[in-house]
Amino acid sequence: MILFTILSFTFLVGFLVIRVLSNNFLRGKLKFSEFENNHSFLSDFGLIRLDSDKRKFILKRLKGEIDGVDFSNVKGLYYEIDNSGAALLVLSVGSVLDEYEWHVISLVTQDNKRIPIYIIGRYIPKGILMFVINFQKYILDSMGLIKDIQLECHAQLDKIILSFKQAGLDIKLC
Repeated sequence: MILFTILSFTFLVGFLVIRVLSNNFLRGKLKFSEFENNHSFLSDFGLIRLDSDKRKFILKRLKGEIDGVDFSNVKGLYYEIDNSGAALLVLSVGSVLDEYEWHVISLVTQDNKRIPIYIIGRYIPKGILMFVINFQKYILDSMGLIKDIQLECHAQLDKIILSFKQAGLDIKLC
């Protein structure tokens, strides 16, 4: 009986550690900096620069590719909740019952091309032992270790809109 209790406790602690690590989200990097007439931020997609002199949005991707869009060609920002990439992630790290949710902010051009500039995702467990998962979630929530990614994404969206306004483009959601 003692061995069963020790193994159960070890399993619970190990699963809590995995939950904490999985709740640190997938991606979600966005760091802002301001220079004289350039407002820039670094995201998971690369370095984004808003040049108020040239009135241009410039994205230098991590692979070295550069996308440039004139402010006059910007239609707005698009915010979406997407789980289309979940199937590939499920095959690599999870079960078929689990879900993955992505919150994406993209720049939309006049010809409706979307250029993603921010993404944050989370793992949503589903399965047979949901009472255990819900109990662990309750513990992690009470410890402040689980963030609300929708609130996080909306906060970053507000910062992105403010950066565009400071660069001279009054951008809206479309």
